[in-house]
Amino acid sequence: MDMQTGSINSLDGTRLTTYTTGPADAPAMVLCNGLGGSVVAWRQLVAHFEDRFRIWSWDYRGTYRSDPPAHRNDEDFDMSRQCEDLDAVLAAAKVDSAIFVGWSIGVQLAFEYYRKSPQRFAALIQLNGTPGRPIDTAFRSRWTRPVFPFLLDAAQHLEPVLSLSEPLLSSTRMLITLFKTLGFVSPMLDEVIFQEIIRDYLHLDFDCYGKTFRALARHDASDVLSTLAVPALLIAGDKDMFTPPEITREMAMKIP
Repeated sequence: MDMQTGSINSLDGTRLTTYTTGPADAPAMVLCNGLGGSVVAWRQLVAHFEDRFRIWSWDYRGTYRSDPPAHRNDEDFDMSRQCEDLDAVLAAAKVDSAIFVGWSIGVQLAFEYYRKSPQRFAALIQLNGTPGRPIDTAFRSRWTRPVFPFLLDAAQHLEPVLSLSEPLLSSTRMLITLFKTLGFVSPMLDEVIFQEIIRDYLHLDFDCYGKTFRALARHDASDVLSTLAVPALLIAGDKDMFTPPEITREMAMKIP
């Protein structure tokens, strides 16, 4: 994507990488990423809106091109810290009000940030996410809660192997074919974007990634739904297994 890359410091000094594009005087749109992909995942949305909005995004602390916090304590990855990072992004961008678009963890972050700063929201768009505790509802199964910690630990120990496997997995259709066969991705998948996402994902710091995921699993902003006083659009995928569409229907019922 043709987005300008920048660097800012959050309240605790953590260096964050930011991305922006669009006319400087246009209304602001803030993209809150998922954990499953870098800012590249927004490419088609950015291409559609960049002539009408000033679009901002950033990498979460310790993921992709943002630095980890100095001490890497569990609390350094809590949702309150993520909200402080978003505060820093908006302050650097001089954004007072924006349309917030959340995907996956970004859904929870946007809800939590609304609790903190509702005056900043012109509207809210939420894609494939939950208001909280996503592990409890993933795959419509109770096995996910005890199994996910082991998967995160395994990813951390396998980090060197994952990094070494990147040339094979990101330059061939092997992973794409497997995911399509298992139904994890759509037959209409944008394979170019997917391969870029995989390339970035396999080079993640999985210690930071695991701490972020565990903080996400503890967080719950369900009580914020009934307080929303801005236009809200919720989008779900019929075949989304990680955040089943009934979760989105339940959210919609609770929003005024």
